[in-house]
Amino acid sequence: MTTKTFTTLVTLVCLISSSSWAQLDSCQLLITGNNSDHLVTMDGQIEEINIGSGYIYNELYNNSIFYLQFHDNAKLDRYDLLTQETTTIDIDTTDVHYYISFKIIDDSRIALLNNRQDEVYFIDYEGNFLIEVELPNSTTSWQNLHADILDNELIVSENGVRELYAIDLDTYERRLYANLISLTDFVGFVKVANDSVYVSTRSSIYLLPEGSDPVELVNLDGENNISGLAVRGEYLFFQTNFGENIYYAKSPDYTPVVITSELGRLDLRLLTLYTPDCVEENSSTEEFTKQRFNIFPNPASDQLCITDDLPGDFEVKIYSTSGQLEKKSKNTKCINIEDLSKGLHIIEVTSANSNYQSQKIVIE
Repeated sequence: MTTKTFTTLVTLVCLISSSSWAQLDSCQLLITGNNSDHLVTMDGQIEEINIGSGYIYNELYNNSIFYLQFHDNAKLDRYDLLTQETTTIDIDTTDVHYYISFKIIDDSRIALLNNRQDEVYFIDYEGNFLIEVELPNSTTSWQNLHADILDNELIVSENGVRELYAIDLDTYERRLYANLISLTDFVGFVKVANDSVYVSTRSSIYLLPEGSDPVELVNLDGENNISGLAVRGEYLFFQTNFGENIYYAKSPDYTPVVITSELGRLDLRLLTLYTPDCVEENSSTEEFTKQRFNIFPNPASDQLCITDDLPGDFEVKIYSTSGQLEKKSKNTKCINIEDLSKGLHIIEVTSANSNYQSQKIVIE
């Protein structure tokens, strides 16, 4: 393992010091391309930066460490935003050309995703080989793999199929996590946020409720090839390299908003939320201070109930994701939902005595 000083990102160190209550307009997206990299702000301002050359896959870790994978090189470079030093991890494999993405695990392991042999290759932070886990569907090789972590499992997607796989991070046993045959297109990126799994296809983004059908949040009406996805709180950040647009979309209606179209297709290979704390998990200080109420069951099919004691008079309202009020009741903790459409909805509780967070529910 070697260490060197990396000077081209000196101006970026300040980006990790954003206030924990900062809002959307302070977010910055790192856009990685074939031979160049850019920082993009929410008002569409673009700054070109020099991180490396060639195809790069990156991941932020702990808000202060920047990992790079250089295509065609058997190494990972870890750039520390605080010390401005780069540590090179030599990988114990000669086939790294096909490991174009990876996922960093909290316990000093890294999962390299091989898009040729459809396998996950686990190494430690020194680059030493630990174990290899093969994925099925060998006939769809040469498809990009992406992964994220949920409940001590590595959730892996593969472009070209409609399935997600889970690898137990203790035993390395593989299982089918989700059969997404109901989707009209193959799965691209997978992201875990808000204790939920999100996936993209070429032109849509879905929420995957546990034990229920996928819920489409965003549909770009045919604009092709979502090539990056980040989720933070109520916000989705994504881009399309064929459409050459960078977007954000906010709950509950997730209407896509174009941030910029000023980068070319070859510069839109991967999107990373470079300042991840710029949007709180509950989106704002006001929302963060609201109380959370418990609902059961979720997903639900006929009736939904609030299981908490609510002081004083209260009102329950259910909205569609477009913001249309669909149902309301007063001082009733259980509400009939049989006549509501299947899919994602928003439930809101209002009371003169307390402030409550709105929550997502799935009707099946």
